[in-house]
Amino acid sequence: ASGTEQSGTVLAAAMTPFVLWGAIRFETCGATAVVFLVSCIVVWETGLGRGPFSGSTAAHNAALLQAFLAVISVSGLTLAAAIAERSDLIRQQARLEGVADSDRKYRRIVETANDGIWMLDDQLVTIFANQRLASLLGYTVPEMLGRSVFDFVFEEDWRPNTADLRHPREPVNEQPQERYR
Repeated sequence: ASGTEQSGTVLAAAMTPFVLWGAIRFETCGATAVVFLVSCIVVWETGLGRGPFSGSTAAHNAALLQAFLAVISVSGLTLAAAIAERSDLIRQQARLEGVADSDRKYRRIVETANDGIWMLDDQLVTIFANQRLASLLGYTVPEMLGRSVFDFVFEEDWRPNTADLRHPREPVNEQPQERYR
């Protein structure tokens, strides 16, 4: 290899840590900025007839310069993309763990509440009942799930309120004064 090719290799080796630093520290933006800065300097110096890519014919110098820029760009941006993807996965995992932790806390509060908590779907079928509600009514939670609210209320108590229960104007958050079976 000629002296120009060797100095180009040395330059590539000397610039690689800066590009990698930009990719590791600032992900894609950092790698892009460092590659752009290195490219500007190398192209400028080559254009002035100085630097490692200026010792041969113009076509040869341009080919070496393009190869150098391609290697620096691809290696830096590939590393930056991998790091950005890893960072996104870590953030997503942290979000999922936060949601799971919040869900555990919510469930612990609902399950240990002194009040009965009852959730119904739009057909007034039980989709959730906490242990306190089930014990107040004399059932187990599995016995209540999937059953209509009307299975637990005396008929004379639910007839007047059926329309309000089936089509509430807003979420029902009340403490009804009714008798339950």
